[in-house]
Amino acid sequence: MSDTALLVIDLQVVMFKETVEEGAPIHNAPQVLSNTLQLLTWARKHNHRIAFIQHNESEGAYKPNNPLWEIEPQLGRLAESEPVFQKWEGDSFSNPELVEWIKGVKRVVLVGAQTDYCVNSTTEGAVKIGIRDVVVVKDAHSTRDNPREGATAVELIEKFNAKWAGLEGVSLVESAFLIR
Repeated sequence: MSDTALLVIDLQVVMFKETVEEGAPIHNAPQVLSNTLQLLTWARKHNHRIAFIQHNESEGAYKPNNPLWEIEPQLGRLAESEPVFQKWEGDSFSNPELVEWIKGVKRVVLVGAQTDYCVNSTTEGAVKIGIRDVVVVKDAHSTRDNPREGATAVELIEKFNAKWAGLEGVSLVESAFLIR
């Protein structure tokens, strides 16, 4: 088994659809989906570990068993070998089962949504649990506009890319860099 793991964070149906609960899809959803599919192919080809992270809330679009809560089916998750880890907060590593599963991994590659919430918390969480090579794929994470913060999705993505570039042990790459 490889010492690299690809974590697909919260790429659930709700991220790709306009909904009453959440509004518009994430920014650049088709590109995020396409790049994530290419990264899944790359990870499978190289026998890297793959895990899907699924966000939960007690009500609304993220309530378990709501059709919007499901992992985006276009991602083509291989059920037997690609586990889904549930979480109820931003940091994917808040789930002790994921922390156990990730043991032995030296490099974690992160893709998903939302940049300013769960991707950020998971990036910080990976560093916190001692992973020294955290790779955030710049063109495979996204978010929505955040009127409460007065920021567009593009502004938030740029802000967090800059933040992560300054974190020790974190690097930012384009998907093409990994899959070449």
